[in-house]
Amino acid sequence: MPAVKKLHQESENNSKAAYIFGHLFGAVGILMGTSQKWFCLPLFINLQDGVKAIFRWNKKEDASRQESHVVQMIDQGFATAKTFGNTLLLLDRYFLSIPALKRLNELHQSEETQMHLVTKAKKSAVAYEHPPAKKKGRGRPRKKGKAIKLMTLFSTHAD
Repeated sequence: MPAVKKLHQESENNSKAAYIFGHLFGAVGILMGTSQKWFCLPLFINLQDGVKAIFRWNKKEDASRQESHVVQMIDQGFATAKTFGNTLLLLDRYFLSIPALKRLNELHQSEETQMHLVTKAKKSAVAYEHPPAKKKGRGRPRKKGKAIKLMTLFSTHAD
């Protein structure tokens, strides 16, 4: 069957297998409803990984499908944001990656529409300042600057 991949599944339950075979789907929807009842209205769902062979059947491979499935989710969310205006994109912690954030930054610079990410991060998550401009002494210049624990920003920069 096309697009079936070996997927890792994290579970604290020993009775579940560590790996399963299945499809990797991506979906974008709108959260809507009333204050008493909320639901997600799916806008589109597609296979995101393992489909390169299928696209080669057509001899015209879509360039956007060459990106990782995480970057595809950012592109799909941003396409929705262009239609509905400035939006929030809710993502699982799995989707928080450097390629996804770089793609979001590229889209923000090229378009008027803004899309902000809301995701969960570990308490131990860190960000890095820019490295020092000049390297003193021998050796390779630093790629990262001083580490900042993100949890401390919530208390020190709360305002």
